[in-house]
Amino acid sequence: MGYNVKQEPKLWGDMTPEEKGALLLAYHEIEVIEAFGVKVPDEWRRDVYPTWEAYVAYRIKPEPKRKTVTAKLCIDSYGTSLHMRPDYGDNYGDHAFYFTLTFDTIDGKPDPSSIKIEEV
Repeated sequence: MGYNVKQEPKLWGDMTPEEKGALLLAYHEIEVIEAFGVKVPDEWRRDVYPTWEAYVAYRIKPEPKRKTVTAKLCIDSYGTSLHMRPDYGDNYGDHAFYFTLTFDTIDGKPDPSSIKIEEV
């Protein structure tokens, strides 16, 4: 099920019996249920115990969005300059070392365990 983060949160009291049933089944199957505006306004929170109040919006926590980022690293031979560029248009000459840096982001935050550096 899950709702788009940009979608207006739907209150428990406004949900159809089918939507409520899907949330209750997900909760029974140990999925993470989030509540909107509980403790912090205008934010989905997962550290709440769902009490199924009519004035609270609930959803199944959505899968994180992953994206792979690749960029070029250029380090000069003196170790004084580091450039990170998404393209290979600039050439810093024979005194520079070039690498490709690739990493994943999860919901926009870099995942350090995914970092890969390869010499070009």
